[in-house]
Amino acid sequence: MNKIIYCPTCQDLKTLRKKLTRCVCGKAMGIMIDHNNAEINEHAIPVGLSTKTFQFAIQNRPSDGLGTPFTAFVMAENNKNITINKTLFVERSGEAQSVPST
Repeated sequence: MNKIIYCPTCQDLKTLRKKLTRCVCGKAMGIMIDHNNAEINEHAIPVGLSTKTFQFAIQNRPSDGLGTPFTAFVMAENNKNITINKTLFVERSGEAQSVPST
């Protein structure tokens, strides 16, 4: 399952991938570790979508107007599938790295 992050600075939403993903301003970032688990920095806010209501909205997409609403939510701070890495940063190669603890 993909994870989505939100940046409160630039208000960008990004879907995390297996390669490091950053928001427009570069402050929020994260990476998918495997199919269920992600690592994000402390600036990123994880967002979830209700798959059921999202699929309903797609199936009932009108030809005009505002569209069909669906449920989205801010994920809890303590989430077993998301690790907050306060030392996550980007090298020139674009790969996610961690600063070793001292």
